[in-house]
Amino acid sequence: MDSVKKFLQTPAIVIEANESAAVGAKLMAREKTKALIVRENGDCVGLVTASDFVSKVIANASNGTDIQIGSIANRPLITIGGEASMNEALSLMLEHDIRSLVAIENDRPCGLLHGNDIASYYFQDFLKNSNPIARFWAQYSCHEGKNTFNQLVDQLLHEMEDHLGPFSATARRIRNKAPWSDIAEEAEEEELYELAQILNLAKIE
Repeated sequence: MDSVKKFLQTPAIVIEANESAAVGAKLMAREKTKALIVRENGDCVGLVTASDFVSKVIANASNGTDIQIGSIANRPLITIGGEASMNEALSLMLEHDIRSLVAIENDRPCGLLHGNDIASYYFQDFLKNSNPIARFWAQYSCHEGKNTFNQLVDQLLHEMEDHLGPFSATARRIRNKAPWSDIAEEAEEEELYELAQILNLAKIE
């Protein structure tokens, strides 16, 4: 199993909730990280990303010195165990419609996993097997988010219909606009496991 901790590229940088947003911005720049974990009363409670500084600080014409970092944190903090699979990580991101997860090991943050990390993992894994599948993950790495994921699934199905040809039962299900769950079942029957996996992930509410 490909565990999350093998693919962590961003260190877990923690900042206290009562620090100013200005201090947080400097810390983020110094550590060259995309996000900071916010700690309050000894517990990690939220995440602040670079886009939060733009939308919640700069957009309000503030230099950040009068805003506590805890007030702009995204809560609750969504975490995943370091031993969890990359499939579980993607499922969790889609379920909560988020782009970053905090990986936990021994009850402590051990790193951050971003949407583009997951997309790169799948892209490299499927590149040699199926061009439409590889293209799907390449596009998702540039446009993350649950809504985008489902839109790309629609596009993928259209491409797979042509890719599989007229004699494929999966292609016929796609052509007849069958529910994604039915297409996934047929894909598994035809050993199109990568396609079935994507469709099963897309069913997450």
